[in-house]
Amino acid sequence: MFNHTMVYDGFRPEDLREGCVEITVWDHDRLNNHHIGGLRLGLGTDTARALGLLEEYCTKLRRPEEQQLKTAIQRVMGIFKSNLFGALLDFVELTRMDFPNLKTEHLNYITVNLEHAPMEFAHLRELEAQDVRPLSALFGEGFRDIMKFFEQGYKIPSHATLWSNIMLQYNTVKARIANEMKDKSVSLTTDLWTSCTMDPYITITVHYITDTWELKSRVLRTTIMPERHTAVNIAQRLKETIEEWDLVVFCTIHDNASSMNLAMELCEQFPHHLGCAGHTIQLAINAGLHLPEIAKTTDAARRIVSHFRHSSVAVCALKKRQEQLGVKVHKLQNDCATRWNSTFTMLERLYEQRLPVQAVLADETVTKVGIRRSLAMSASGNWWNS
Repeated sequence: MFNHTMVYDGFRPEDLREGCVEITVWDHDRLNNHHIGGLRLGLGTDTARALGLLEEYCTKLRRPEEQQLKTAIQRVMGIFKSNLFGALLDFVELTRMDFPNLKTEHLNYITVNLEHAPMEFAHLRELEAQDVRPLSALFGEGFRDIMKFFEQGYKIPSHATLWSNIMLQYNTVKARIANEMKDKSVSLTTDLWTSCTMDPYITITVHYITDTWELKSRVLRTTIMPERHTAVNIAQRLKETIEEWDLVVFCTIHDNASSMNLAMELCEQFPHHLGCAGHTIQLAINAGLHLPEIAKTTDAARRIVSHFRHSSVAVCALKKRQEQLGVKVHKLQNDCATRWNSTFTMLERLYEQRLPVQAVLADETVTKVGIRRSLAMSASGNWWNS
């Protein structure tokens, strides 16, 4: 192990134009053949090239499920554009150096030698886990181009190799969490939900307090549940999870669906269960929202919002009116039947945008008379103050 501090003074900015600063990281136990990585900083045009590759790849990420990856790449781009001190902290986290005379353009080359790094799988594994990306994301041309720029000699492991490494890490983490929960009284929360592709899932989350009095929450299971969501099937999924993790369950929190309530009675592994407070509040508020006086207002609001969400002409006209009237350029928000606060958000946003909305609805070149009548309100009516 070396522990030396070397100080060089008398440097001028022009002295750095023909040179670079390089930091190299080695495995000290195997110094001869285990170069883990490094960082080289100098002057040149590679920064622009790197940013160009990243920006080009970002433009191809348009689907909703790709937004997390896009955000991660944008963070990398932000690091490229940061000052030298920030770049060192973000990329290496090994030492602190501060060259106040170096500008953003001085950062032109960053490399990590993954070919011999013991943690090479960990980097790719963490990318997949943290950003919830499929393994196929690592084999796309865009990702390969970026890896080629950072490390030309690096070969991305095969799908089978990565998957086996992920499963190895999963089993390691699972064993650690199981040991942390051993002999502890825990509580569960569970819910049934449907993905945007209409696949039915069940999620089971455990909550417990560690020996150091720290509250922990862990998702034990998020699995597809293609069978009918009967009480018997739900209870069976709960029993499987409890037995798999060898849990001592004190209480389970769930929604107030009749099948879920009956499932709790059928599952004998825990003595107590409670309905979700949020869902109970949702049911109570929904009863109030269905009162005739309130339902009339919310139904009219939904029709107006739906009109603007299905008419590109109306959307463009609304934006123009917002700018003319000095109103914040916000889109109208629709509500969701299972989230009472979304109804409040819908009404609040519609009231905020009442002037431009009224102007668009009153404009016969934008809104046809028949459509305006079908909205069951006039642009100058008292509905907005109800």
